[in-house]
Amino acid sequence: MGCSLISTIVFQSLKQAFPDLKITVLTKFPELFQNNKYVNNIEVDNNNQTKSSADVDLFDYLRKRNLYDDNVTYPVEHLAIHQLAEAEAQIRIKTKLPKDINPTLSITNNEMWEAEKIVKKKLKGRPFIWLQTQSSLSEKNLPEGFWEKIINNNPQFSFIDLSLKKYNPRISAAITLFCEAGITLDTYLSHASHTVGSKNVIVLLVKKSSDPEMVAYSEQIIIDGRENKSILDCGNVSQKLSNIVTQNKKIPEVMPSEIIADNITSVIIEEGEVDGNINTYELDIINKFVKIYQPKNIFEFGTFDGRTTLNMAINTSDKSKIYTIDIPVSLMDNTKFKLYSKIIRGVKVRDDINYIDKAKVGLRYKNKNGSEKIEQLFGDSATFNYSPFYDKMDLIFIDGSHAKDYIINDTETAMHMAKTGCVILWHDYGSWEDVTNVLNNYFINDKRFSELKRIKGTRLVFLIVAR
Repeated sequence: MGCSLISTIVFQSLKQAFPDLKITVLTKFPELFQNNKYVNNIEVDNNNQTKSSADVDLFDYLRKRNLYDDNVTYPVEHLAIHQLAEAEAQIRIKTKLPKDINPTLSITNNEMWEAEKIVKKKLKGRPFIWLQTQSSLSEKNLPEGFWEKIINNNPQFSFIDLSLKKYNPRISAAITLFCEAGITLDTYLSHASHTVGSKNVIVLLVKKSSDPEMVAYSEQIIIDGRENKSILDCGNVSQKLSNIVTQNKKIPEVMPSEIIADNITSVIIEEGEVDGNINTYELDIINKFVKIYQPKNIFEFGTFDGRTTLNMAINTSDKSKIYTIDIPVSLMDNTKFKLYSKIIRGVKVRDDINYIDKAKVGLRYKNKNGSEKIEQLFGDSATFNYSPFYDKMDLIFIDGSHAKDYIINDTETAMHMAKTGCVILWHDYGSWEDVTNVLNNYFINDKRFSELKRIKGTRLVFLIVAR
């Protein structure tokens, strides 16, 4: 199942090389490909027709692509690149590597709310930990009694075993987002948890497990017991788990249902996500904040394609106004502060420029119902004159540059614009390191931000401003 999920990278690569290509997937796991924007048709393989027909030397492939360096240990991407190599060998063409070598698993808004309900029922006031205790291959499982010891030795945590058949693969992946941490074998959830953005994941490798660079990711904690099984001692694993939960516990978390009543509904439009959008679940939560607080004036840092802007407009009253600022392409090489850019092995893997360099700002709200409430602003958010907006905003959404100096600038500007009782929301907490570090520092060291809360299952943090 993990390999099936990884195969979505091949689809990305093929679509990038041939945009008009129609892709049909023959699979034993059709649920993994639901709502996948790269897949046109899904057929169920009931006769075991799917198998690999190419034998590729992975390292030879990496060298030919100038992706391999003998002096570098590769914690990401190997299995993905291997599958691309196999695909190329089978169809005898050279594809393009996707900009972001990551699998895709399109969890729906309803599935996220369903996962939230499952977790809420099992919460007992303790940090919640997910487990995947069973591999589809028996030789990759741990000895009988191991998982029972992990649970019994850690009464400070609540656990949920996602190996149980009552949780389908999509819901299982969604549940990981609501947990403090997770422990998994070399199996589906080692990939799926990374794909959906789960944090604090421990991957346990036993004697028959694949190499770590094939099945684990850079943000995961690998306990490699292939050569030394004693490292998989319950005490050692328990200590790792306790350490990461303690060390990474910063801003307090709340379940969405704790702050949003069941009877609050929102209208979601332009549901289709592209890279740079918040996910539909986060969009629904922001829309519901708008419904609850009914802000007269909203300010947004980072318009991008205008999807969030339009949704906030649709869910406000007729008298509301949404101001949204985005930096024009003409300024992206002349910003006051340095934009965010992360380079691994000489390749930019995360870059603010990707979200600035676009054909048109706010394209998704243009000429749509609700667009009459929107005022588009252009400029560098660090030099723009915000004085006309001071003390006038009822809700502010910060989703602009992901660089430290810009996050601080936009946050301080938001505090000047906020009225008493204003709701400020930040996106990308726990996802972009500068966003996470800046907000953690505010929470720990600045009394104005002592009531920051992270919304579980999302990358959203919010504050209700008090004076």
